[in-house]
Amino acid sequence: MIDLWWLKPHRPDGDIFIGDGRFVALARRWIAEQGEILGLFRYSRTGGGKDFCFFREPEGFTAKLARLPPNTSVILFRRPQLALRGRIDESIIDEAVSLMVDDAEIIAVVLNEQECDRAVLREETKEEFRTALREHGGQLAAIGSYPPWLRDSEDVIETLVPGPDGAAGRGCY
Repeated sequence: MIDLWWLKPHRPDGDIFIGDGRFVALARRWIAEQGEILGLFRYSRTGGGKDFCFFREPEGFTAKLARLPPNTSVILFRRPQLALRGRIDESIIDEAVSLMVDDAEIIAVVLNEQECDRAVLREETKEEFRTALREHGGQLAAIGSYPPWLRDSEDVIETLVPGPDGAAGRGCY
């Protein structure tokens, strides 16, 4: 396991902040190694608002960071996520629904090349998930298990967006 101690700033809470250029350098390295990374952006005080975005170019990632409001939680996934990909049709819908076994939490991210991939579909039942996917028929999607994001590791890392004064803190997500 790779020790990420060098990414942690000298702050008592141990959080990583975007202002530290090493976070962006790590994202660049992961994109170069993997071809793409997945970012989960959790917005503070928005009632659970979040975006999932795939990045294949570092410039797209840094442009997204520049537009984020303070206290946004930014979580990056090094390893490939949401492996079922394609245009939403009945075949993809059947495959996606078949992933819903036991307590597996399955999501679909509708891919949008003009802006960050935004539409996240997550339903409680197979029929609700099937209906939600049909509403996006013909669009590209990435589908799979909800990525494991609760703990930093060599393949998952989180940072926070600071405010204008350079301070960042955990928000209400």
